[in-house]
Amino acid sequence: MIGVDLIGRIRRAFHDQGQGIKAIAREFSVSRTTVRKVVRGDETEFRYERGVQPAPKLGAFVEELTRILESEAALPRRERRSTQRLFEELRGRGYDGAHDSVHRFARTWRQERARLPAKAYVPMSFAPGEAYQFDWSHETITLQGLPLTVKAAHMRLSHSRMPIVRAYFRETQELVFDAHDKAFAFYGGICRRGIYDNMKTAVETVFVGKARQYNRRFLQMCSHHLIEPVACTPAAGWEKGQVENQVGNLRDQMFRPKPKVTSLEELNAWLEDQCIAYAKRTRHPESDHYSTRSNDDLLCGKNGPHHRGQPRHWTWVGAQFCSRRCKTARRTHRSLPKFRQDWTEEYRPSAISAGSACNFVERAIVPLLQQLNGGLRCSIVSGRGY
Repeated sequence: MIGVDLIGRIRRAFHDQGQGIKAIAREFSVSRTTVRKVVRGDETEFRYERGVQPAPKLGAFVEELTRILESEAALPRRERRSTQRLFEELRGRGYDGAHDSVHRFARTWRQERARLPAKAYVPMSFAPGEAYQFDWSHETITLQGLPLTVKAAHMRLSHSRMPIVRAYFRETQELVFDAHDKAFAFYGGICRRGIYDNMKTAVETVFVGKARQYNRRFLQMCSHHLIEPVACTPAAGWEKGQVENQVGNLRDQMFRPKPKVTSLEELNAWLEDQCIAYAKRTRHPESDHYSTRSNDDLLCGKNGPHHRGQPRHWTWVGAQFCSRRCKTARRTHRSLPKFRQDWTEEYRPSAISAGSACNFVERAIVPLLQQLNGGLRCSIVSGRGY
């Protein structure tokens, strides 16, 4: 097969210089059939591709080579083995053919795979006040001079991208409700839908598709605020990708270096101010505005950050959802009331502290002893955390 340089010389000799086919064939030592093929068409390159490539020695190893290529297809390109390494592995398993056969097969297999339809994702768009996204993260702070890992509750408005973060010591359901109450008070309104992952405090059973069996108390909270809960598909983080990205972005902005505080109240007040400052300097990806509370489904406008208005596309329920749970528990033989099985003894208030308050970080526990026919009972109230 002649090269592109010779094809160019033949075309110039025929079209520019006006030479005949016989003269060109004699000058360049090619057949007249080749000259006619070049000058009568517009092709500047000729390729020969064999329809069927015989591989008599590789045939017994095709399935094994295909299995290796499929196992490495999901790896990054730099982590895949070269055809030389594949050839050496097949040689170790008894293959006595040439490297070209292995290289040719691997190249063809990868080209055919590249022609397969790729996964495509359509960017999600949200109307003002349509939805928010919620997620948890674990962050490290310095509390009273000691390092401590806290749980950060993240919420983000899907339309305006306004973030809010609050820190807690645990991820219990009472604290999920408290995070929602604080976030709704911060925004001054409530969206129509809430997008969550399949956290145990919200979802009890995952069925096919979007069908879920939600936790009873979680459904009560959603019903109180008129929210439609939506759970993401397992291992499909892009369905709430905004809050997933927010976790990493705000970690760099607010938790590196580790904030030094004396209490969670101080930390949460600082985080709220930082969220407002972050939104004011962050441009909205779909508009020329910044993601401040003056945009669309955010509430502050000309009246400043403390003004709470309710735009028509927002829902507002005045009273907060009561997340407290009451339960009557009998004292154990050690005079310790037992409320939850995951508490250790150091978290169980002594029955001697009748009528006094025993405050924990994420819930307030008030033991109230009652004399009931010779047996002592105590009522323990588990309330919203701080």
